[in-house]
Amino acid sequence: MLMVALFRHTCGSIAKYYPSSFWNKYREHIRNHDFQYPLDAFEENVYKENYSEIKTGRSYHQRNGTIVYLYHICIKMP
Repeated sequence: MLMVALFRHTCGSIAKYYPSSFWNKYREHIRNHDFQYPLDAFEENVYKENYSEIKTGRSYHQRNGTIVYLYHICIKMP
């Protein structure tokens, strides 16, 4: 099962926090968030292509005995 999470932020928020500090805060939020289905792991840079203005992550969750993935994508937009 593939689930995609997209979070929208204002241009001011992106300019203030992106790339490293926003992504670091977001990553910590994911690791500390109380998900409905338990978080097993969080992996960064899940795509082979490594673009400087795109950060990706994949969280692994247990749902009814099955591991499901939740993809997290952060894109710097001008």
